[in-house]
Amino acid sequence: MTQNPWAPPRNHAPFALLAVGAVLAGAAAEARADGEMTRYRGIHPVSPHVGEFCHIDAAHVHRVSPPDMRVYVRLKTGEFYFVGDQTALGYDGPKYGYFGPHLILDPMLAGSERIFCYLTGPHYHSYASPAQPPFVSKDNVSWYVGDPPPLNPERSWVNEVNPAARDYAPPKVDLSMAPPAYKPMRVTEPAPPPPAPATPAKTAPAKASAKPTAKAAPKPAAPAAGGAP
Repeated sequence: MTQNPWAPPRNHAPFALLAVGAVLAGAAAEARADGEMTRYRGIHPVSPHVGEFCHIDAAHVHRVSPPDMRVYVRLKTGEFYFVGDQTALGYDGPKYGYFGPHLILDPMLAGSERIFCYLTGPHYHSYASPAQPPFVSKDNVSWYVGDPPPLNPERSWVNEVNPAARDYAPPKVDLSMAPPAYKPMRVTEPAPPPPAPATPAKTAPAKASAKPTAKAAPKPAAPAAGGAP
């Protein structure tokens, strides 16, 4: 019986090896016939992100590209890696709680560049974090206490993606439950303050006009000599 490639793996390592061999071998011929395939690394929601999930936890290919790049990052190797909350978009395997932005320590990224999750509130991932710095475990939730991620407005859009899975609920934790070493992290620059209202220009008071000076009445002419008295 053919195994369903979308089903959760029963045995992690054997499934990953079989998946890589079968998927990549078959995809090579398909890619030659139908054009370039899209490369993924690790598990991810299936396009168009309405609840179906791919559980292949290794490098593999699909015919479709990610429909929403807000929850993906493209690795230097050219593969797409899912950086959102897997459970929110249909994953139903083991999950681990996190709060706020954090460094991603998924085994799928071993030897890759440093990648951060930019989710600002409580969320889940399919991988656990080590119970040691730069993480602190409290109330079954991992809190990242290392250097903050670089500010990135485009990556912070991941917070605008709505859950596709029915009955999804994030971990029941909030900032008031943070361990002492945790500091809230910004992932974007704060919005600039609104400009101050323009101050109307002050006009100088008009100077009072000078009052006209009354002219003196002309003196009467002196009478001519020898004239009538």
